[in-house]
Amino acid sequence: MRGMRVLMLAMIGALLSLHAGAQSDPGEPGSITIRVVDPSNAPLPNAVVRVRERDASNSGVLQFYSCDEEGSVVIPHLRYGTFDVYVSLPSAQLAGGQRYATASISPARPHPFVRIVVKTSGRGT
Repeated sequence: MRGMRVLMLAMIGALLSLHAGAQSDPGEPGSITIRVVDPSNAPLPNAVVRVRERDASNSGVLQFYSCDEEGSVVIPHLRYGTFDVYVSLPSAQLAGGQRYATASISPARPHPFVRIVVKTSGRGT
């Protein structure tokens, strides 16, 4: 039941982020490709990824994305800057707390790849 609630909140957040437009702009040059896997490198499908631009005037705005069956998601149209990436799982509890990474987009590196390894407890929530 809790997992369904997390998934619903993520979906609502994704819809709200479409209207916020704070970070994703079709005119912006960068993107981040994120892959969420377990320690054996198996993909974690449907992981929820939250992205926030660091040091921006709109730093309170988060955008939510769901990973595909391969545990991947591409976040397009981002401006140059540093982004904080957070991962949560709708169907399994994270072991050892929330997972976090940072990605920087620059003219020299406009499309970084972030791989986040998540240990799961193996229990549904």
